[in-house]
Amino acid sequence: MDGETTDLVLAAFDLPEKIVKSVMTPIDKIFMLSDQSVIDKMLLKAIAAKGRTRIPIYSGSDRNTIMAILNMKDLLPFCKTTFLKVGTIVQLWKRSNQFRFIIDSMPVLQLLIEMRTGIHIAMVVTYDEQKRDYIVQGLVTLEDLVEEVVGEIFDEQDVRIRRAGQVSRNWRRTHMYT
Repeated sequence: MDGETTDLVLAAFDLPEKIVKSVMTPIDKIFMLSDQSVIDKMLLKAIAAKGRTRIPIYSGSDRNTIMAILNMKDLLPFCKTTFLKVGTIVQLWKRSNQFRFIIDSMPVLQLLIEMRTGIHIAMVVTYDEQKRDYIVQGLVTLEDLVEEVVGEIFDEQDVRIRRAGQVSRNWRRTHMYT
């Protein structure tokens, strides 16, 4: 077996022991919007700069109250509209059923099987005994789970990041000592 095949087999064997918390993106690294955010040029530029196609939407100022996952293309018909709130678009497109909540100790393999039903994004939560409430810890996507087996998948955003890094390295290489 070559190295890639060996890595694939080993990753598959490790999968039953992995839990979602080990593969999620932590909440502090997730680009999110409030349902009260007003759609304007600045907001659209911020979204475009992040390069995300799906954005978690939270209620008011509480980043722990995730209410929907908004698809970037949902905003396109409203680009020229002023003073329209993100929450209005969430209601219009009925995006509250595009994700689910899961506990952070859920096995990766179980979630991978459950994601075959069509919901490919999950908000990861943990139960806080003192607050007697669930706290959002992060987000996991179908892509995250597949990457645990096959390795990094380079999508459009990854390609842009790699190109930007290459331009930056090339610029430093040619301008550093001039």
